[in-house]
Amino acid sequence: MNQQIRFCNSFDGTRIAYAVTGKGPPLVKAHHWLSHLDYEIQSPLWRPWIEALSRDHTLLRMDQRASGLSDWDVAEISMESWVRDLEAVVDAAGLERFALLGHSQSGSIAIEYAVRHPERVSHLVILGGYARGWMKRGLPPDRMAELEAQLKLVETGWGRDDASYRQMFAMQFAPGATLEQINSLSDLQRAASSPQNTVRIMRTFFMIDVRDSAARLTCPTLLLHARGDRRAPFEEGRILSGLIANARLVPLDTDNHILLAHEPAFQRFFEELNAFVPHDPESVALGARTADAGGEDSVSLPRKLAAIFSADVKGYSRLMGQNEEATIRALTELRKDAFAVIREHAGRVVDSPGDNLLGEFPSAVEAVRCALKLQRHLEERNEQIPVDRRMLLRIGVHLGDIVFDGERIYGDGVNIAARLEGVAEPGGVLVSESVRLAVGSRLPVTYEFSGEHELKNISDPVRAYRVVTRAN
Repeated sequence: MNQQIRFCNSFDGTRIAYAVTGKGPPLVKAHHWLSHLDYEIQSPLWRPWIEALSRDHTLLRMDQRASGLSDWDVAEISMESWVRDLEAVVDAAGLERFALLGHSQSGSIAIEYAVRHPERVSHLVILGGYARGWMKRGLPPDRMAELEAQLKLVETGWGRDDASYRQMFAMQFAPGATLEQINSLSDLQRAASSPQNTVRIMRTFFMIDVRDSAARLTCPTLLLHARGDRRAPFEEGRILSGLIANARLVPLDTDNHILLAHEPAFQRFFEELNAFVPHDPESVALGARTADAGGEDSVSLPRKLAAIFSADVKGYSRLMGQNEEATIRALTELRKDAFAVIREHAGRVVDSPGDNLLGEFPSAVEAVRCALKLQRHLEERNEQIPVDRRMLLRIGVHLGDIVFDGERIYGDGVNIAARLEGVAEPGGVLVSESVRLAVGSRLPVTYEFSGEHELKNISDPVRAYRVVTRAN
């Protein structure tokens, strides 16, 4: 199984790593502690998880800040930064609506995200989660002292070649694990983060308190919790269940905080997950299903969510009529600049016939940022060119479902972007409602409503907005 590892910048510039595997409707796994995307894919403990979650879904996983492949040298480690990191990754991946999975303390992160973005989270699944960290549970002084001692042991013993302490710690997560699995988790602990960062992370999740947010959840929620969990006691799962309206709690007959592939609880988890999270047949990959009639013509092409960028040159025919050679040279320079800017923003050029340019981005934020930057570049270049010889781009951006066949993309998602480009102002950027909602306040721009447009071959009117850069 292959995974695509990507990076994005969070609110404070921290680079966050995320990985995509599988095909199907999107499932986002909020970042948990002790993760390393590259290591996990080979781990006898975590690889079965990744394979099972990717079987029917496009799975998005991420490394927490200060651990794994994400930046380790960070100024802030807090609940707020964790939630905003999740926001950054979802935006970079260009996801509009998805099921969200939280495990352990990432269940709290998932709750906070779902409350802030109810329009995006269709279903919430939490395994071994809790609403309050250890230091928010009213523990007696001796237990608080024990937690402080545990932090000290991590600080002094985490990075040693002697793995005895890490193995003891691993046993708390998976007491039923095989020796190979325990050793794998011990090695992961050391690879995932430094002793200093580990202490900072632990102190932060000891102080988690999302009780108020849990009470405001509105999305369908499924809770699963091991009866003998040592890292997150079952009672915490019961408390969380009581806070979330209409949540269903499924007890799992195991002592393992990390469920093991060979135990019945692992199978029970996926039975419950697959029954709870609906499968979107339109998102199933090429060859995964055929129509009842069978045969080559009935195979469904794969689909995905993407931000589509469409641009063309205003008055291209007029410019060619005035001076073909000068226009071709100017267009060549423009295309070269555009290709570089698109790549810089994690996009790819799908097609570029004549004066047209079609690009695909995994993130609506990056697509809009790219469009604005390209327009700025062209504006600066035009300052040195006579008015009647200037090239002006019209750019349309839409976030929607597309069909892809190899390197080519098709569907209404592409058509809407192209139609928006056609009604955009020369030198301007026009975006659809889906792009405006996805980008939100993440860029220093304002949105000017340009009306509901009846676009050719698009059944429903499309609400469109002019993107205007705010003055500093």
